[in-house]
Amino acid sequence: MPHFRPKPVDVEAWQWIPGDLTAVGAVVGTLMGYGIPFRHPSGAGPTTTLRLGDGDTGPLAQPGDWVVCVDGERWGIVEATDFAMRYELAPTTPAAAGEQPHA
Repeated sequence: MPHFRPKPVDVEAWQWIPGDLTAVGAVVGTLMGYGIPFRHPSGAGPTTTLRLGDGDTGPLAQPGDWVVCVDGERWGIVEATDFAMRYELAPTTPAAAGEQPHA
């Protein structure tokens, strides 16, 4: 029987660290720039959660989780432990190649 494996996929990712205003600004600014609705359903300060979408059932990020965008279209949340096992820093990023990401 033939065996298959997924093709490598580069993703854009931002870690949700609500106690770090720089990290929060990067996540919130990116979501706003893409027009992705979001809200903060619970917590305060460093325990604040982040929900993608405008309802109560969208993906929920806990502190330390990653907001991930695949192909500039599909958005989701990856738990911090899963992110570390599934992803590594790509050798060529738009910033390293001198490109403007999603201008």
